[in-house]
Amino acid sequence: MVTLETTLTLCMAPSQPWERSWQEGAWVHKRNGVYYMLWSSRLYATPNYSTGFATAPHPLGPWTKHPSNPILAKTERVSGPGHVSLAPSPDGAELFILYHTHCTSAAGGARQLAIDRLRFAPDPPGPDRMFVEGPSVDPQPYPSGAAPAQAVLGLDEFDGPALDRRRWTAIWNEGPREWRLEGGRLKIETRNGDLRGARADGRNVFLQHAPAGDWDAGTRAIFPAREDAEMAFLTVWRDCRNFLALKVGHAGGPTLIVARQTNEEYSEQRFDNEWGDSLHLRVEKRGTLYRFLASPDAVAWTPLGEPIEARFDGEKVGLGAFATDSGRHILAEFDYFSLDPPRR
Repeated sequence: MVTLETTLTLCMAPSQPWERSWQEGAWVHKRNGVYYMLWSSRLYATPNYSTGFATAPHPLGPWTKHPSNPILAKTERVSGPGHVSLAPSPDGAELFILYHTHCTSAAGGARQLAIDRLRFAPDPPGPDRMFVEGPSVDPQPYPSGAAPAQAVLGLDEFDGPALDRRRWTAIWNEGPREWRLEGGRLKIETRNGDLRGARADGRNVFLQHAPAGDWDAGTRAIFPAREDAEMAFLTVWRDCRNFLALKVGHAGGPTLIVARQTNEEYSEQRFDNEWGDSLHLRVEKRGTLYRFLASPDAVAWTPLGEPIEARFDGEKVGLGAFATDSGRHILAEFDYFSLDPPRR
């Protein structure tokens, strides 16, 4: 059993202008006999939430804050980066900083995990200084020693005892009690949430890596939408600010929507749904063009609008369902998901 001394040592207090009157989320890292402490200041819900570092020869200090602070701060495209921890690459050759940002460029609201490289540089006559290669918003090289993710082609009929996590590598804002596999279907119970514009509180978007080059992806959605903004969808995804989607649901009546969001700028095309609650959805990628189609029987396909041109590095494909305005808890059922080379 470890017994702690009752005497506490004050390591530091807010003293640099950027900190204002707040410090939290401390993390200590030892390197070459020097202790590095990282912490975040300003309120987490504001865009100015930032991170600085200090060094010391001993955990109890004295701690010296670096004049370059903050080393992680907001940009035009990133709001509130902070509350950090550190982790090595799989082979130990690199060090990464993990932190959260707001899901949109506006302050507050939902947050998301971010990761960037943390480096050290000589800083005579003192110890090496820390700096962050970020906050980044574009895809970065994989960590040293990590194998790049691979797309899993073929058909998922959702008929196993558990979700195939080899295929479904991410579930955006997962609510584990709000989805299940049952009867050969993926069933998602909707919640009030959305990803349009500055909103980023949508839940349970199931995602898998898309292959390089051209491909086709499809699903069958069974979704009894009866109120506006209840939507089940097939999506091409870069992140919650940048995606395409083919939605089936309700918008003044049974509706199909082809949607695009680019850096929180949302646009959509609407089409009457004359086929009912059960519908096959498909997206075809050819170069930088994405074509969306719908069918009641997976035989006769109807194109929806003109192909959309987009460039998504590290794109994913997937599906989900929201009940944005009504907040009703209704089941969106997906019978299968396919990801294949282009059809001939």
